[in-house]
Amino acid sequence: MTYAEHDRYLQKFHMIKMSTPTFKRVLNASTLEAIVDAGRSAGSSVPESFMLAKMGEVTPASTVEYLTLMGTYANLFDYTEISISGKSSITLTHDLGANGSIFLASYVEAIFKQAGKNVKIAQFADGITIDI
Repeated sequence: MTYAEHDRYLQKFHMIKMSTPTFKRVLNASTLEAIVDAGRSAGSSVPESFMLAKMGEVTPASTVEYLTLMGTYANLFDYTEISISGKSSITLTHDLGANGSIFLASYVEAIFKQAGKNVKIAQFADGITIDI
């Protein structure tokens, strides 16, 4: 399933798989400004192409589907979504530390921006919450 739903699309982008501890070390060796820039840059490029290749369009719904797939198959974070009174809240938890939350917040914000949607993101030491 991982290959069919995720990896075959990402092969086009020369993706590599990296352990969480290694990625955490890279984040901890970076400046906060570099982490924010990397998150924005990463969120502004490959996710859009992935969504177009797999889902045919970049919309808030395809963005949520992309995040679901990343949580399921890329192991970058654990994805949880709840809906209350018509509002959705997505929580992405991870083992990357505070710098991981900074990276993910910038990454997710850029992805939703590509879809024409502004979202509110709260950061925590081990995760972020996105209010849609």
